[in-house]
Amino acid sequence: MLSEFRDRLIAHGLEQQILDAILAQCNTRGLLRAGGRARTDSTHVIACIRDLNRVEFVTETMRCALEALAVAAPAWLAGTDAVNADWLARYQQRADSYRLPKGEPERTAFAENVGGDGYELLHTLDDPTAPAHLRDLEAVVLLRTVWAREYQRDARGVRWRGHKQRPPGAARIVSPHDPEARCGVKRGSAWDGYKTHLTESCDDGLPHLITHVVTTPATTDDHQLTNAVHQDLDRARPEAGRTLRGQRLHQRENHPPGPCTGHRGHRAGEASRRPTSPAPQRLRRPPTSASTGRPGRQPCACREFILPGRRPAPDLTVVGRGRSSRRSRAAVVSAP
Repeated sequence: MLSEFRDRLIAHGLEQQILDAILAQCNTRGLLRAGGRARTDSTHVIACIRDLNRVEFVTETMRCALEALAVAAPAWLAGTDAVNADWLARYQQRADSYRLPKGEPERTAFAENVGGDGYELLHTLDDPTAPAHLRDLEAVVLLRTVWAREYQRDARGVRWRGHKQRPPGAARIVSPHDPEARCGVKRGSAWDGYKTHLTESCDDGLPHLITHVVTTPATTDDHQLTNAVHQDLDRARPEAGRTLRGQRLHQRENHPPGPCTGHRGHRAGEASRRPTSPAPQRLRRPPTSASTGRPGRQPCACREFILPGRRPAPDLTVVGRGRSSRRSRAAVVSAP
């Protein structure tokens, strides 16, 4: 019952209205502070799919297309000349590595045979005598898209595309059972699915409440959502505070070097007021090491950041949080 209720909410786009109503009640009870502090970070959402290698992926995509055609037009599929006994043996069961050839040349030849089968099926569907509605089936459209990205045809026949010829990760489908899922990597962890960006209030003496939620493809960088979260909170829920994501050191900063107040090993939790500088300035190239010639580490004093494109108001306090690392870290903003 709960899952059905959730599906109806998502189908009608009402999930955000429920969150807004809950936050409005929290605000009336003093659980949210206007102009308070908030932080945002992302976590992975694993799709309900199997982890497929490239050969398994194209084979399973072909099998799903045949399954959809068998349901939509069984008589046409049985009577077409494209389907043969080899197809029945190749696509009767779901694709698994233990059923595939073991050697690399044999696996490549198998994948190219699958590619030829897919092109033959698409050619049959494009024939004027084939039912027109079959070309619009979701599995058939996906088959056409995957084949254009994974295979190429020339005078030598059907061949794999090289890795440099494949689409980037943001456009690369990983499973025919969830075409919108993508392969994401964050802090050394890789997964197939999505990424959820959560914003919570973090005022002292008040409960930490989720004030904003947005789900994106797994390949979306955290910093790409910063402006969107700011605008949404400022427009719909100003009582939720302002958010800021930790930026990398080679981006902009807006304060002079000084003692670090937000890092582990320093005075964590303390805040220092920074004077407003005339304009943001870019950091210079970091010094190089005399032994390796590679860029050296920046001093730890510059881990507190101002949102690019915004100039801080007087008495605005920005506190960075996280270990010294090249990866993005969550940050906290406190405004009067």
